Amino acid sequence: LSNGKVLFLLVGPDPPPESIGLSYIKVTGYVESIAPYIAASDACIAPIYHGGGVKMKILDCMSLKKVVIATRKAVEGTLLKPWIHYIPAEEPIDFVHRIVELLRIDRKQITKIANEGYNYVKFNHSTNAVVDMLLGVLKDSI
Repeated sequence: LSNGKVLFLLVGPDPPPESIGLSYIKVTGYVESIAPYIAASDACIAPIYHGGGVKMKILDCMSLKKVVIATRKAVEGTLLKPWIHYIPAEEPIDFVHRIVELLRIDRKQITKIANEGYNYVKFNHSTNAVVDMLLGVLKDSI
């Protein structure tokens, strides 16, 4: 997001055919790792309406301190809170509005949401957090 211009990265196999060749969309196809693409992005978008495999990618984005725009389905099963850990959007037009808002709102607000998402992942899904939780359960059951 810079100078009012947006470049969308569609990372992964089988992009929608209508997205190919558009000047504001870069289609990668299959990649070994999405990490470099997340790191190069200002924001991550998760318009998920069914399924559940993307949740790890959302946590990956947050672990790299990226602000995430997501549907309720995309964060289902987590304790993530809208406008605290992520920016909510449900309909396609909501995503458009949120992306435009990112171009206009104070960078401090974006950073605050990204940091809250990062802290959520750090305290709930990091290796240390999971090991501590497991050890606590084991200790209580012995």
